[in-house]
Amino acid sequence: MRKKWEPSIEQDNRASYEALIKHVDDSLLSKYTSLLSNPYYYVNAGMGVMGGVSGELLYLFYSSIRRDDEALYDIALKNIELAVSVAHQDTINTFCTGLPGLVWTLYHLENKKIIPGAGGMIDDELIDKFCINCINEIENCNYDYMHGGLGMAIPLLESKRRTDRQNEYLATMVEALAKTAIREDNKVYWNSVFEKEKPEELCVSMGLSHGLPGVIAILSKICQQGIAVVECKDLIEKTINFIFDKKLNLSYSSLYPTRYRHNEAEIPNSGSGRVSWCYGDINIAIGLLYAYKVIKKKEYKDQADSILQFIAKHNDINSYYTTDGSFCHGACGNGHMFNRLYNYTGNKQFRELANFWFGKLDEKVKYENEKLKIISVINKEPTWSDNTNLIMGTAGLGLTLLSAVDNIRPDWDDIFLLKLQ
Repeated sequence: MRKKWEPSIEQDNRASYEALIKHVDDSLLSKYTSLLSNPYYYVNAGMGVMGGVSGELLYLFYSSIRRDDEALYDIALKNIELAVSVAHQDTINTFCTGLPGLVWTLYHLENKKIIPGAGGMIDDELIDKFCINCINEIENCNYDYMHGGLGMAIPLLESKRRTDRQNEYLATMVEALAKTAIREDNKVYWNSVFEKEKPEELCVSMGLSHGLPGVIAILSKICQQGIAVVECKDLIEKTINFIFDKKLNLSYSSLYPTRYRHNEAEIPNSGSGRVSWCYGDINIAIGLLYAYKVIKKKEYKDQADSILQFIAKHNDINSYYTTDGSFCHGACGNGHMFNRLYNYTGNKQFRELANFWFGKLDEKVKYENEKLKIISVINKEPTWSDNTNLIMGTAGLGLTLLSAVDNIRPDWDDIFLLKLQ
């Protein structure tokens, strides 16, 4: 594990990526300069950090610090202050697009000393409301951290202001997970409300975004804080037992299914063969690495290493399935994950894989008519999109590139459960 962040892209190869970063700066600066007179945009667009304005402003703050650009910083600061001023009007309670994402952003900016005191800009009464809503969501079997009950766990874990009552909220979330878990012998799982293709279908998501690896990562983080330790470890171990039980017997491109359907006799379970943040074998590996941090079972680390080596061996095949340039399931997200793994393990093979995926951006990103566009698959068709958010658009592209070309530790990627160190 490296103490100092090391960018994957070497100095001589950075010029084209620096040009992309400049385009991201210019497009977001233009957008948020014009929004200073329209504070209600934030309510309509969503305050979230993944799919809303908080993530875009987060990029501007990171870039302004790197550039030592006071004007860029001031625009970002004025916009986030405006967002906070109308926050009470936002009715979206999800981490991805709603107010919990803004709360995380404020805590993060305070922790990074980018905005001193930022964590105090949202009052505790509103935090309490979000936490109670999230616990209710878990009790209603919607554990999903992007769009459901575990979403408020991420801001609470980021907060250095966390109170005893907020620690109790985290413990209650774990308790609600335990109560709603479906148990089979020494295995547990939760059905996903987002991954099913038919309303009546029951399926288990195997991705970080909506599924079991994400639950493992969050439980590990809660456990590391000394909260509900016994309960967390029990759920982690039994969830991993379920995952191991679903390993595919024969597959040339995937070791695990992207989702497990209970009616597999009707619809066979299979892997996608695709490397992506949202689902795929790399998600299982990351979940196991989190588990190993709190439960020192050698099997977890060995299996994670084995999965990562399998992915590396099949990278040329897997790249065939990746059309997008986005963070969620595209080239910049893949590049960032391998960059993170390189810095976590020191394995230079992951650095090569990071640069392989960043190199794919040449064909997946373009600057046209003063707009930066990324290829996204919309309705199963590749489309040039000028989306600016973090998970699917240019803000995510920009943040990944900042850490690919400079020694900027990407602590922001904790929102994607990738902050292993």
